[in-house]
Amino acid sequence: MKRQLTKPWCIAVMIVLGATLTRAATTNVVVSGLTFSPSSVTIRVGDTVTWSGLASFHTVTPDTGVTEPFCGNTVQNSCTVTFNNVGTFGYHCIPHQGFGMVGQVIVAAAPGVPPSVSITNPPNNTLLPAPATFAVGVSATDSDGTVANVRLMTNGVFAATNAVAPFGFTLSNLPPGFYSLRARAQDNQALSTTSAPVLVRVAGKPALTFSPGSNGPLRFQFNSATGINYVVEQSVALTNFVPVTTNPGSGGVLQFSDTNSSATQKFIRVRLQ
Repeated sequence: MKRQLTKPWCIAVMIVLGATLTRAATTNVVVSGLTFSPSSVTIRVGDTVTWSGLASFHTVTPDTGVTEPFCGNTVQNSCTVTFNNVGTFGYHCIPHQGFGMVGQVIVAAAPGVPPSVSITNPPNNTLLPAPATFAVGVSATDSDGTVANVRLMTNGVFAATNAVAPFGFTLSNLPPGFYSLRARAQDNQALSTTSAPVLVRVAGKPALTFSPGSNGPLRFQFNSATGINYVVEQSVALTNFVPVTTNPGSGGVLQFSDTNSSATQKFIRVRLQ
């Protein structure tokens, strides 16, 4: 359905930053007296918690009904647990629970990944004759969910919305001008991404006006638009046209004079580029 110090010290910093962005986080909980410090921590799914200072005197044991194993019922010096489920999980030290040595780990969902979106058709810098009608193809995917909808923007203004894959659009009867097309995809977590722009140029077909007279070189003129090249081509049999000259559009009138009259018959056309 249619609708981007020293050099060794700098390099080391870059490596550390890259590793931080791609590695799960670790939160430290330290025993202070008969207290877990901090007693409540909030982490993301896939993160770990390390308890230290247990001194083979304390346990990190899940509360009744808690499915996360924590560190079990035995005393130890330290332990580390990775949490892969969302929820709030309470725990305690068996020998000192009555003294208030309790804690909790709050596990939040990992942050969502925005969708990916691009315009697949028309190609960038496409030139079309006015009035232009063409299909706009869109590729939109979401790695951790679904694409809820795609909105098409024309010159920064929302023109249409499509909520049905493959999220295509049709633009109709566009007058001459420059059009910057962008697609904005939103996923089921309300995260959005905007595509790179695709430029479409729409130009009116040049109307050729010939100079009167039966003798002398062929002469004609035509109106032009800026940003477009007008290629004058010729052929002797309406096939295999070859370029004669290329005229950059000025916004005014362009003129052409054919000084080669050797051919008894010839066909002339102007192609936009």
